[in-house]
Amino acid sequence: MQGKEWKRDLACRCSGMAGDKACHGSGQAALVRGRDSVPAGRNESESHFAQVEWNSVSAVRVGIIGLGNVGGGTLRLLRNNASEIEEKLGFALEVSAVCSRSVLTSPSEAVSLHPRALRTPDWREVVESPQVDVVAELI
Repeated sequence: MQGKEWKRDLACRCSGMAGDKACHGSGQAALVRGRDSVPAGRNESESHFAQVEWNSVSAVRVGIIGLGNVGGGTLRLLRNNASEIEEKLGFALEVSAVCSRSVLTSPSEAVSLHPRALRTPDWREVVESPQVDVVAELI
């Protein structure tokens, strides 16, 4: 798969909506976390998702939990390969939050690659942050 077809399929797998008309309609839409709508089968207390067009997504904000070998390596890969990732996906992946027990007292070199990212020892802050669209648990 290439281009928009690949991105549409990825969105469907991520949201668990494979085959759903909301994803496979004419608009090539993805489901991302938002605060304005509740999809069928979910109630108000569950996570909310809003449907957006791929063309309107400029960046997906990522939260990383765990900054050991895997988390630190992921931060370096996201920084060093940002342009290639954006070219393939059609949007940027921005690290907007990082979490580790020692991120405030002795942050790793990889954390400094993302100076604007929220730094917190509490994983709940990453999960609940409105500035995070996707969370990667790399513990």
